Amino acid sequence: MASLIIIDEATVREALTMDAAIAAMGTALRAHSQGETHVPARITSQSPEGSGSLLVMPGSASCLTSYGAKLVSLHPENKSRGKPVIQGLVVLFDTETGAPQAIIEASLLTAIRTAAASAYATDVLARKNVKTHVILGAGVQAKSHAEAIAHVRPSLEQTLVWARDEQRSAALAGELKSSLGMDIRSVQNQDIVAKADIISSVTASQTPIIEGVNIAAGSHINLVGSHTPTHREADTETILRSRVFVDSMDGAMKEAGDILIPIEEGAFAGADIIGEIGTVGESGSTGRTSDLDITLYKSLGNAAQDIYVANLVFTFARDKGLGHTVRI
Repeated sequence: MASLIIIDEATVREALTMDAAIAAMGTALRAHSQGETHVPARITSQSPEGSGSLLVMPGSASCLTSYGAKLVSLHPENKSRGKPVIQGLVVLFDTETGAPQAIIEASLLTAIRTAAASAYATDVLARKNVKTHVILGAGVQAKSHAEAIAHVRPSLEQTLVWARDEQRSAALAGELKSSLGMDIRSVQNQDIVAKADIISSVTASQTPIIEGVNIAAGSHINLVGSHTPTHREADTETILRSRVFVDSMDGAMKEAGDILIPIEEGAFAGADIIGEIGTVGESGSTGRTSDLDITLYKSLGNAAQDIYVANLVFTFARDKGLGHTVRI
């Protein structure tokens, strides 16, 4: 009979400090680039009435003692119901015996690990003494990115939040002001990116909201929101002006519309991608070459990243006696 730990959001929050999450993402990104992870293509199944879908994303890593999958439901109509659009779980199994080990709430886990990966990329690519962070978007990822980027760049003095829904951006700015201890304001024009040292785009936009002509030399950009071949947050000029890095070359060439659309236009090529972020500083790959470079990290995420942080949460809960343990 096996013991299974059910881990809720509160325990995830306690286990995944920003330091721990960023360190885990650095390890996961490097492991992926070194061929130490196995991430099969995700499986998507539509709900019977067609209003939602279930995504199953398995993953493993050679150095971990657990492997498993993230299961996520996506129901866009939940936004109008006041419910989360994305909900899910991570399920872990023992790599040696296959015994089920844990079921972990995945919404907060995903929010933290995604922002932590962007923070890792920012840390290895962005200039050191940056002052202004512009966030495009006002959802869960906007909040987690504000916290994560501030963690790796304590020199930040200002965070500006833009969203199409001005009430949401104002509410987020107010929430962050009390926790981050810097100048945080809601802005009404996304062209404010011209004044940004760091830009994090975490929107659901299907068409560009970042125009390359507005980007200042020396900026760093995190593109996070788009994850389909036909959607993008940044225009072709942004890609052409940037040193482009991705979390996974394979994933980028299948799903990253920010990159695939410029390739389809004949303006860019896969060979123009500098490399995976996990190779920067690890195998001679150079990130930023000067203070005038525009660096860009295209985030798609993969199940290996989820499994890394899920292992961290599971170990924390098991060692601290947290979560609800059941016999199966």
